[in-house]
Amino acid sequence: MITAMEETAHLPGHEVGKGHMMSIPKIIHYCWMSGDAYPEDIQKCINSWSEKIPDYQIKLWDKNNFDWEICTYTRQAMERKKYAFVSDYVRLYALYHEGGIYLDSDIEVLRPFDDLLGDEAFTGFESGGRIGAWIFASEKGNPLFKKLLDYYTGRSFYNDKGEMDLTPNTVPVTKILTACGLKPQNVTQRLPGITVYPEEYFCPKNPWNGAVRITSSTYAMHHFKGAWNDFADRDLPFIAKIQGYVAQFKDWMESGVHGNGRVAIYGLGVVGRNVLEQLEMQWPQLEIVCVLVTKHDNGWTCIDGTPIIEVDKSGHIDRDTIILIATTPKYHKEIKTILGKNGYEHVYALGKETK
Repeated sequence: MITAMEETAHLPGHEVGKGHMMSIPKIIHYCWMSGDAYPEDIQKCINSWSEKIPDYQIKLWDKNNFDWEICTYTRQAMERKKYAFVSDYVRLYALYHEGGIYLDSDIEVLRPFDDLLGDEAFTGFESGGRIGAWIFASEKGNPLFKKLLDYYTGRSFYNDKGEMDLTPNTVPVTKILTACGLKPQNVTQRLPGITVYPEEYFCPKNPWNGAVRITSSTYAMHHFKGAWNDFADRDLPFIAKIQGYVAQFKDWMESGVHGNGRVAIYGLGVVGRNVLEQLEMQWPQLEIVCVLVTKHDNGWTCIDGTPIIEVDKSGHIDRDTIILIATTPKYHKEIKTILGKNGYEHVYALGKETK
């Protein structure tokens, strides 16, 4: 295996697809900052790279060959041993300065990426509608990646309360790409400097129920073995029951008149998006007035045609509208308080009815 300490060979462009000159070099970048031995499942994923794409160079970035004191954010994250957040910066640094494809270590490659190397850059959606920043590819010197890299310039790993800022990189990446024209739609989108592909390209595995759907367009599969998954595991039992919870809400709505019979969703995280999907499947005739959020974190103003509105700016919404709180239970009490302060009285918390 070739590491970052070894000299990177110059890879000239060649013809790909419909006469396009390849702009993304055949280099796979990955990070392993802890220095620990690879777990067996991670090793299997890494092995798939050399098996499926033997003509690609594989380049490891670790704490011995990357200057983790390059900025405040990476230094502080490294000191707290939050290696996944260090890698958020490293992947952008590697792609901007050298070009290639960044893969999280828990990604299994299923077939070569050659058909995609004519793009200036590419990534894909993950389950839930955000950008899957665990796979990123770009030509060297792409201005978009300079913009993404600059997000960390002068940024602290700690928030205003002195707590670690554990915001996943999907949030700033999605926000910046939204400013470039990204829409919350799981379709191929060609934006200035980058192409975003649907879930089926790189994310055929649903992280919440483990279901896998591989198609002729699937190049790789993310197994979601990262450290962030500790948080996901905690919420998984609730998330796994969303289909049933939505059915309960539908039965409750149909059992009598509640409010004015109109519905708004509060929450646009993993739970909220799963709820929207289930409502569309189970109750397609239901009109959802809007999606309420505490604040916009990615610049989206609508999702699938439904307006996204900050609750403090929702004065025009009829207060008899039923608000379905689409989050895990740990946030229900706080959200009910926020809704109450904004005059909403008809509230239904997912998984537990509130009259």
